[in-house]
Amino acid sequence: MTHNNLTLKEHLLIQEAEEDRKRRSDLTYIEKEAAKKLDKVIVELKGNESAVLTKLAARYDRLVKAIKVMTEKRAELNADIKLRVETLFAAEDVVLTRVIDTVSFTMTVSKTSKQEDKITIDYKAIAEELAKLIPDELQAKVDEIAAAYTTIQKQEDKSPALSVKSKVAEGLLADIKVNVVAALKNAIKSIASWAKKYDKKLNALKKMANV
Repeated sequence: MTHNNLTLKEHLLIQEAEEDRKRRSDLTYIEKEAAKKLDKVIVELKGNESAVLTKLAARYDRLVKAIKVMTEKRAELNADIKLRVETLFAAEDVVLTRVIDTVSFTMTVSKTSKQEDKITIDYKAIAEELAKLIPDELQAKVDEIAAAYTTIQKQEDKSPALSVKSKVAEGLLADIKVNVVAALKNAIKSIASWAKKYDKKLNALKKMANV
C-alpha cells in the first residue's frame, strides 16, 4: 500500500492506525485516486462477513428511511395543528402563549415574537482592508501584534461519517419485471387452455341438446 502525495497529518494518522491494525491479507483492496492523490480504498466482502454487514446495512437503511418519513409526517402534523390553533384564538392572541386542552392531551403553541435582524460584522475583512493602509515599514510591527493576539485551539478529529446505499433496488426491479412478464405468459396460457376445454364442453352440450 502506497501513501504518496499525503499530507504530514495524513501520514501520522495512517502510521498511528497501522501500529494497531493492518489490512487483512485474505481480502482484496482497491485504491482510488482523486486529483492525483490517494483518496479512497474499497474492499469487497463475501461469504459470512458480507452477510453480517449486509444485514446491519439493511437495518440502517430501513431506519434512515423511517426517520425521514417520520420527520416529514411530524412536520405535516406540526403545520396542521398550528393552522387549527389559529382558528381557535383571536388574531391578537398570537403574542400570547396559547394552550389547548383536550380530553387526552395538552398542546402548547408559543407566542409569536418578532426577531431582530441579525447583524454580522466581518472583522477579518475589516482588518485586511485596514492592513492595506499601513505603511510597509510598519507591517512587521502589525504582524507582531497580530501574532500576540492569535490563539490556536486544537480541534478533535471529526468522526468518520457513514453512508449506506442499497445496491439491490435496480436488480430487484429487473427481477420483478421478469417475474411479472412470466406470470402474464403463464396466465395467458392458462386462459387459452381453459378456453379450449370450455369450447369442447360447450360443443358436447350442444350435441346433447341437438342445437
